Amino acid sequence: MSIPIVANGDIRSLKEAENVWHTTGTDGVMVARGLLANPAMFAGYEETPLKCIWDWVDIALELGTPYMCFHQHLMYMMEKITSRQEKRIFNALSSTSAVLDYLTDHYGIDGLELFSFFNETMEGHILVLL
Repeated sequence: MSIPIVANGDIRSLKEAENVWHTTGTDGVMVARGLLANPAMFAGYEETPLKCIWDWVDIALELGTPYMCFHQHLMYMMEKITSRQEKRIFNALSSTSAVLDYLTDHYGIDGLELFSFFNETMEGHILVLL
């Protein structure tokens, strides 16, 4: 019988994952928080590219992701690209529309286009934006 051994624990970059794998000789490396912060990590990105953030916004709106999950994932993804002051402002946002406005103002995403898509996607559903 063979039991695979997987290294795990606070791995936050592709380089760290490779180092742990080579150092330990395990069968694999598990990454969780690092991928929450940078879903594009295994594509070689050091920090989350803006395209990845836009992709998450599109996916979350299309699927009707609950606000808390939507916002929390964005907080993780934007951790390395926002200043302490920007984090305070972003973390205090309390609605999907406020997040979309923030992204429009700070990163140039077209909020009106997203609102339009969001409203079309949610047509026929009861939706509360808190």
